[in-house]
Amino acid sequence: MTNGIRTEAGLSLIELLISTVIGMIVIAAGGKLYVDGRFNSRIQDDLSGMQQNARVALDALSRDIRRAGYFGGNINRRLIGGTGVRMPDGSCPTTSGRWGAMVFRPIFGINDTNDRYACIPGNDYLRGDILTLRYADSRPVSSTPSGGELFIRSSLTEGAVFQGEDEADPENSVPASPVVLRRLVSNAYYIRPSGTIICPDGSRPPSLYREQLDRNGLPVAEELAAGIEQLQIMFGIDVGSDGSAMRFVDANAMSASDWEKVRQVRLWVLARQECGYGGYRNQQTSYSMGNMTYEIPAAERGLRRMLFFKAVSVRNG
Repeated sequence: MTNGIRTEAGLSLIELLISTVIGMIVIAAGGKLYVDGRFNSRIQDDLSGMQQNARVALDALSRDIRRAGYFGGNINRRLIGGTGVRMPDGSCPTTSGRWGAMVFRPIFGINDTNDRYACIPGNDYLRGDILTLRYADSRPVSSTPSGGELFIRSSLTEGAVFQGEDEADPENSVPASPVVLRRLVSNAYYIRPSGTIICPDGSRPPSLYREQLDRNGLPVAEELAAGIEQLQIMFGIDVGSDGSAMRFVDANAMSASDWEKVRQVRLWVLARQECGYGGYRNQQTSYSMGNMTYEIPAAERGLRRMLFFKAVSVRNG
C-alpha cells in the first residue's frame, strides 16, 4: 500500500483464454448431450410408432379372421340361399356389392399381386398379399333393410343373403325360428400408398388399407395403419378333417375346395418408419416372410423396420 491507495490485479490474458476454452468445452458437451437426446428420442418414437402401427394392423386382421365364416349361427353355409347367392362376383366390381355376397368363401387370398379386384385400381395396390374375409355383423338389425346394402337373415339351420331393396322377396324369408337379421361384412386387406401422409421428399409411406362395403353396397377404401410395408400370408389347411394336422401354403397353392378347409392363418407384417430423415442405413436388406424373402428396394434402405408374426385360428371353419 502506497499513500493509503489499494490496488487490485485483474485476469491475465492466459487466464481469460483458459476460461473461454473451458466454457466452450462445457457448451459443446451440453450441445452434444442435447443432440444425442433428440436423436435417441427420435429412435424411440420410430420404434414405438412401428410397434403401434403393426399392432393396429394385426389386431384388425386377427379380429376379422376369427369372425370369418360366422353367418348368424348358421352352422352349414351350404344351406344359405336367398336372391343374393345368385349374384356373387369374385372380381370386386366398383359398381355393385356382388363381391360381398360370396358367403361360400369367407376366407380368400391373392398372392403378391392384384390381378382380380377391380375395386383396387392398379395405382392403389403397392405390394404383398390381399386377404378377403366375410362374416355377418354380430349386432342384429332392427330397422327395415333398403338400398343395395347386403344383409343375411338366418336361423340355426337356414339363411338367406339379399340386398336391402329385395328384403320382401319370398325367396329371402327364413321359416325356421328364431330368425335374426344382420348386415353382411366383406373386407379386403392390402398395401397401398398412404392417402393421409406426405413425407418431406414428397413420397407417401405404404399403409395397410381395408376395402369394405358401404351402406349402398359399394366398395370403399379405409386407411388403417401407416408404415405397413409388406403383408404375407400362409393358410393352414386341415388335412385330416379334424383339425389335428395342417399343411401351410400360400394362396397360389390353394385349390377351390381348399378354401373351405382353412383352420389357421399365419400373418407376417413388416412395419417401417413412415418417413426417413437421413443419417441411418439399415444393414438388413431382406426379410424372411413365410415362404418368400422380401428384398428391400435399394432406394428405401435408409429406414428402420420391424418384422411381426402372428398365427390366428379360424373359429368358424
